[in-house]
Amino acid sequence: MCDEMHHCSTFGGNNQLAISSSDGVLQVWNIARGNVQQFTPTSHLATTYTCMAWKGDPTRSSDISQRRQKNTKATADQKLLILGTNSGEIFSFNSATNGIVSKFVGHSDRVNDLCWHSEDSSVFYSCSKDKYLMEWDVNSNTHSKWKGDNDEIVTVRMGPYGRTLISASTTIKLWDLKTKKLLKRYLGHTSPVVELSFINFGMVKSSEPVEAIEDVNGSYFVSAAKEEKHLCVWQVKASKTRKQQLLMTLLLTNKPRSIDIISSDSDTTNVKVLAVTEEGEVNVFEQKLNGSKNTPVSPSRIIRLSDEDAHPINIVAARFQDSQETNHIQLVYGKQLKLAFDSIDLDAQSESEVCLIRQDPAKTKVTQEVDNVKVRVPLKNDNVKSILPGQVGHSDVTKKRKKESSIGHSVLSMEEQLAAISVQKEDGKDQSVEVKADSLAVLLAQGLKSNDRDILNQVLQRKNESLITKTVNQLKLPSIIPLISELSSRLQGGPDKALTFIRWLRAVLTYHTAFLMTHPEIVQTLTPLFQLMTVRTRSLPQLSRLEGKLDCVISQNLNKTRREENEDPLYVYDEDSDDMDADIIDDQSDSGDEWEYMDGKENEDELMEE
Repeated sequence: MCDEMHHCSTFGGNNQLAISSSDGVLQVWNIARGNVQQFTPTSHLATTYTCMAWKGDPTRSSDISQRRQKNTKATADQKLLILGTNSGEIFSFNSATNGIVSKFVGHSDRVNDLCWHSEDSSVFYSCSKDKYLMEWDVNSNTHSKWKGDNDEIVTVRMGPYGRTLISASTTIKLWDLKTKKLLKRYLGHTSPVVELSFINFGMVKSSEPVEAIEDVNGSYFVSAAKEEKHLCVWQVKASKTRKQQLLMTLLLTNKPRSIDIISSDSDTTNVKVLAVTEEGEVNVFEQKLNGSKNTPVSPSRIIRLSDEDAHPINIVAARFQDSQETNHIQLVYGKQLKLAFDSIDLDAQSESEVCLIRQDPAKTKVTQEVDNVKVRVPLKNDNVKSILPGQVGHSDVTKKRKKESSIGHSVLSMEEQLAAISVQKEDGKDQSVEVKADSLAVLLAQGLKSNDRDILNQVLQRKNESLITKTVNQLKLPSIIPLISELSSRLQGGPDKALTFIRWLRAVLTYHTAFLMTHPEIVQTLTPLFQLMTVRTRSLPQLSRLEGKLDCVISQNLNKTRREENEDPLYVYDEDSDDMDADIIDDQSDSGDEWEYMDGKENEDELMEE
């Protein structure tokens, strides 16, 4: 569904924006005019759109240097839009006629992403939940397919010069389009990759025929995963190893929704990256790509929108506008039914965090002229005295009644006063105990940044696991590594509070696993912690065996004691009854001999009779 995927809105080269809703309704906005045309297919409730791509989309072009040329020409191709559905079908839509042109059938499950060929305008590619990649020809309505992954393929993009294709599930793969063979594999994400974009600045294509990997050698691309609060920058290298290493990490304020990339005019190696987060914010990065970087990069600009009442406004999409003089960002904000468009000049914003005041398009402001008001309010001045109807002296009676009622309500018994005091104390106690996770997250971030021991002790000594989990979830990524270092140093102390710090550490490692796996300094950060745990748990097997042996010994002794206490004595000796016992024994012995004699005699009689 569109609310689950990240490819249901896309900018077109003809200054258009296409966006689809979860009920299958397609809207095409004209950004310059601010009007919208809507298309509702007959089977929109049964088949909803999951992805889309404009033909000649500049944001999905493999060559950024050509984006300005493509954006200035409005051709008929730029009015053609391909749409993927959750049933596996693909439609081509013409925005000029507002109708479906053709239909393509080949996938057996939901289509997750689409992209056009950068060199051949009649070919496009698709990926699906059925784990296959497909190549389509619009003119001949033919296709070819190959298996791209063992998991669901979420994203597909063209490589530079139209000879390579890049796809992603949780693993990113680079393909040779001619042979459909795998060239490179990129590992580092723990959740599905929802955005990919190549950075091809000023690369000169070789005039001689070379391998496909040689055409993209040295190029960069950016990836964004669904459940990760950072972007990954990779470089394609024509080496023999298929697995490639991460180049750098760009930190985000929240999970990404969409990205856009553009290079500078003066310096082609200076790249600007834009990311729209799920909270409706825009993070802008300015980075020079001249090698790997060990520390994560924070955004240079954070852009937010709010109305006059300080209520945040959601930013739906954003992209870099192509301008020769300054760098502008085009914003789309509001809700799907009511969108508004705005442009921001980055050079005019000197602060790192920018909050712009705009009117929320989803809220309709009602104004009423004063002349149209039918209710007239009488004018009053200080010389006018209003007299209420009633008997003479009513004002004095009213005052007297108010005085009597006030006196009556003020008199309380001692029992009522004590009950009121106790209720106030209980209410104050409950309010003081209640602690919110967002306030603890802010407090923890401040304590880590200033290294304030009092603040850290106040936060890290909390033992409520639910509160710990919520606090860690709301903690920003730059505070994760300092928090792990702080917890490691605290675990070096006594074991009395180690259990509380272990809860914090477990929550951090569980929730921020994806970020820690891609962090370049994670080995140095976790090495002291690993050594500490190794030393602490070295004698654990011996202690466990000793505990088992002691349990066996203690349980045997307890069972023996209980058995001795519960057993009855075989014989009780009484000093006063010695003679009586001797007579009883003699009688028993005599009677026994007699019985034996009688038994022998009976046996002899039986033999004589036989």
